[in-house]
Amino acid sequence: MRIELFGAPAMRIGEERFEHRSRKTMALLAYLAMRADEHLPRSHLAALLWGDSGEEQARANLRQTLSQLRKLFKQAGHDPIMVPFDKVVLASDGITIDARSVLNGGMEIEPRMLAAWPDFLEGFSVGAPEFDRWMAAQRSAIQSRLIDGLEKAASDAARKNNHAAASDNLSLIH
Repeated sequence: MRIELFGAPAMRIGEERFEHRSRKTMALLAYLAMRADEHLPRSHLAALLWGDSGEEQARANLRQTLSQLRKLFKQAGHDPIMVPFDKVVLASDGITIDARSVLNGGMEIEPRMLAAWPDFLEGFSVGAPEFDRWMAAQRSAIQSRLIDGLEKAASDAARKNNHAAASDNLSLIH
């Protein structure tokens, strides 16, 4: 299973793409995916997506959204969500998370591929200020990581006297 977070968030198994019509459900998927294997307090998740609601309403919304997300995972044939005590965890076993792999340096990126990619959660919004701040910070961190990778690739190409490749990599930065 892959969780794709460049552009609109989605899950994919082979060529089959799984999405939910609720943007908050997909926002929760994105957040849990980027924080995979962490035990996240329900109160934190509720405030992230429903900070403008009262605590009781925010927690009810989270319960409903978690249920929708788990149904989506079950539809895809794999439910990696665990809910120990008052926490929520997305177990990353058997899941590739594209944006997390880029951020952690675990994904080899071809410069030409990169030019065609949308940004992290590009065009996606849920109208939750805390989530939007987190999304902007993640986008910035991923862009910095990609730029570092392109600069390294350009430097490596220049050392090998492959000036065309070095130039191509640098052109993607600007």
